[in-house]
Amino acid sequence: MKAETLHRRLSGKGGRLEGVTQSVLRSRTLLGHVVGGLGSDQVTVRFNSSKVLLAVAKEAPEVLVPQLRSLLKLLDSDNRILKAAAIRTLGHVSRADSHGRITRRLGKILESISGPDLVVATSAIEGAVLVARAKPQLVDRVVPALLSVGRGKYRTAECRSIVIGKALEGLSRLHSHSNLTRKIRQFASSQRRNPRRTTRERARELVRRLETPS
Repeated sequence: MKAETLHRRLSGKGGRLEGVTQSVLRSRTLLGHVVGGLGSDQVTVRFNSSKVLLAVAKEAPEVLVPQLRSLLKLLDSDNRILKAAAIRTLGHVSRADSHGRITRRLGKILESISGPDLVVATSAIEGAVLVARAKPQLVDRVVPALLSVGRGKYRTAECRSIVIGKALEGLSRLHSHSNLTRKIRQFASSQRRNPRRTTRERARELVRRLETPS
């Protein structure tokens, strides 16, 4: 794929993004163009660039390690969509981050869990869980942040319930590696009557898993 074709795809004028990820994986030059697209004046280019980078991170996280500086900068972005996408991307890249650059910024990711933005908060939970799964020694640093969502400041009660549900989903992936299972059980038990059906179902399922002998 030529750079001109890539730009048309990212700008939404060249058809779907299908195939772009594979082309980027084969060309560091094209990868550089996509990373550069994060700073574009065009909203569509920024959004599509973030989508491509997330797809790359899922498939070959090591490819993005040289681009960590650009991705980590987005943790301070005022653009909530870019920030959320960057957090999810960093979560996947953490598997290949042997120098701990993402670990050193984990606090910034965890801060975003407490709100107020729903998209950023749920993405921060997803990203933090991915980091903890990649670096098990960080599990009990991430778990308290997930347990604190009930005290977070979100825009509506429904947003709070959604974030709590996302936290429960994350805890179900981390509890077997945590020394805080009692607190996790208490939190899950407290949400068994959550007004959001999906959230209370996740709470009940997590309690069942925690109470079942391994």
